[in-house]
Amino acid sequence: MTSLKTIKSLLKIAFLKPIDLQMADLVRRAYPDAHQDLILLAALTTKAINDGHVCLDLKQYANKTWLEILQEKHITATEPDLELHSSLPTLEDWITLLPTHIVADSFANITESEKPTLFIRKNTKIYLRRYWDYETNTQIKLRNLNRSSGIKADEQVLNSYFKDNDQREAAKKIIEKKLCLVTGGPGTGKTYTLAKAVALLAQIKLITDTDKTLIVKMVAPTGQAAVRMATSIINAKNAQRQQGVPEESLRLIPESASTIHRLLGSQFNSPYFVHDAKNPIVADMVIVDESSMVDLPLMSKLLDALPDECSLVLVGDTNQLASVEPGRVFKDICSSAAPGKPLERCLANLSTSRRFPAESIIGKLSNLINEGNADSAWTLMKSDNREVKQVSCSELLANSQLLETLVRKHLADFMSQKEPDAVLNAAGNFRILAALRNGPYGVVRLNREVERILGLPVGKQFYDHQLIMINKNTPALNLYNGDIGVILAVDPEGGTNLTAWFIGNDKEPRPFPISLLPEHETAFAMTIHKSQGSEFPYVAIVLPNEDTSPILSRELLYTGVTRVKLDVKNANDNLYLWCSRASFRKAVLTVSERATGLFDNLDDYPKFKSWQVQTSYLPGLS
Repeated sequence: MTSLKTIKSLLKIAFLKPIDLQMADLVRRAYPDAHQDLILLAALTTKAINDGHVCLDLKQYANKTWLEILQEKHITATEPDLELHSSLPTLEDWITLLPTHIVADSFANITESEKPTLFIRKNTKIYLRRYWDYETNTQIKLRNLNRSSGIKADEQVLNSYFKDNDQREAAKKIIEKKLCLVTGGPGTGKTYTLAKAVALLAQIKLITDTDKTLIVKMVAPTGQAAVRMATSIINAKNAQRQQGVPEESLRLIPESASTIHRLLGSQFNSPYFVHDAKNPIVADMVIVDESSMVDLPLMSKLLDALPDECSLVLVGDTNQLASVEPGRVFKDICSSAAPGKPLERCLANLSTSRRFPAESIIGKLSNLINEGNADSAWTLMKSDNREVKQVSCSELLANSQLLETLVRKHLADFMSQKEPDAVLNAAGNFRILAALRNGPYGVVRLNREVERILGLPVGKQFYDHQLIMINKNTPALNLYNGDIGVILAVDPEGGTNLTAWFIGNDKEPRPFPISLLPEHETAFAMTIHKSQGSEFPYVAIVLPNEDTSPILSRELLYTGVTRVKLDVKNANDNLYLWCSRASFRKAVLTVSERATGLFDNLDDYPKFKSWQVQTSYLPGLS
């Protein structure tokens, strides 16, 4: 059976996607002498990238039958043309059949070949050239940033600014290093520490620099995360003002944040940005919040656009979900900051949570989830407490009375408000978070349930009081993936003159004709992935009932649980979790894995210092 026939059979049972077949066919046409198993490898490599991996690890498939592979993925093999019991090549055989003019495997082949190869192999990992380029560029740029800023923080001033030892050490590294990684869970004071560190750095600049300027850019992966980042910085800045921090230092702390795409300058229908290595941004420091959401290509392009003397601060929670797109960049970067690793002494970890103090049930639950202690986490969740309630998935399907009660209770203010800013503020009180997009426990069905409960038009494209989320970066409108808005009618009774409203950079609502809206979706319910960077006083999480769902993971559950913005003293059923015990246990015990090689695949770093990203990846193609 030829590889293309195998690929088409795998396509029919949804193991592969059309793009995987297209890549295989492209390789077949570009390299007529390619072995059949190399054509299959091309499809599997593209699949790996679409699944969030940076590369294909051959160990995942070597010497296995298709029956074994499909069973691991809980896919029923119904395609009669697929040879289920035939084995794929062994690891040694697969590596042997990879010709170096198609799959480079040495420094010379990678950097000096007249025609750059489409694939690169490092040990058992196979990369598409573009993703090897992104990974190599990222680690070179980060290694080069791992140096002193040339600025010394005064210990006495640090002690006067910070009582928390972790925050003091983090601020010191932010000031004294060109690269700083700040990690910590929700409520550990990451934004507070950033604001104080920037204020302290501003004081130093005012004393030592003749131009007395400090250009700080604050960015996040999504619009919603950027809005929350700006709000947190403003609150921290106001707190410092009350503590007597000089106004001339505070004025250098920015009060706005943007998406990374907005900072770099998105171009319509293009993967490239206005700002790059040849046209860098203007900044002394760039601070990236929610860095766990940043994928490998975007991180590489951001690093390219930094001017030579710009400092970079990456902030995030390594326990959260990795990016939707390929890579687990922030976690890999933080792992490389351990003693003896390439980025040692760059990491600052904040461990004391103010949002979830010691007595908080949600705080304890999130810790048990991170520890992988499924039984204790379940017992705690089922205990008599004021914060968390567990509900059976079957109850959600058979009887939506509880969901109806929650929706009516927490969205009543949203429905009663008329002014755009008031409506958007009220919408942030409650959100349903689902693991899946489709199916009985998915976002699409849950949004229709909310529409029904609130008496809104079910499934209609546009209507009054429709909460929406942008899904596509649209720089021409200054709207970006993750931006949350609402559609309101000038005449609610008649439902006429529908207008979309979003919060702008000036924190004021901005109107948009609905005819101009880019790709978007209703957002009363959203995926847990899409909720990253957001927080809500009340959250309902819906997991699939079956413990075979591949979406279930520890990172997914932790991310959902920690979206709650908790007031412990006034806790009142802030988190509802619809799940079975089996699906909960599967999530807690399953650690998400991604095939990457960040800081693993550059043995001879000095040789690559002058290396440049390739622009051509296939003969005759760019």
